[in-house]
Amino acid sequence: MKIVLKPLSPALDKKIKEVFTLMDLDGNGTVDLPEFRQFFIECGNKDQASRISNFMNGTPTFDCAEFTKYWRAELGVGATEERLLDLMSEMVKSGG
Repeated sequence: MKIVLKPLSPALDKKIKEVFTLMDLDGNGTVDLPEFRQFFIECGNKDQASRISNFMNGTPTFDCAEFTKYWRAELGVGATEERLLDLMSEMVKSGG
């Protein structure tokens, strides 16, 4: 199946970067598995964590560009900007 990457609005792009920064606990520009797990445990969003993990295909670390690519793919399979902004806002509130 081909992944369709949709463009992001400036607001969603900014929110994705905000979530990534919260996940990147050591500030090194990448998120590793322990940081990823800790963030999503704190958020209580295991379903989203599982989907992102599957998209990353077992990669032990990922950077903001790869994380952004996941959300662009979510738009490609029918997610709306509004839904993703709401989800990101919840992640910031519960993970931050």
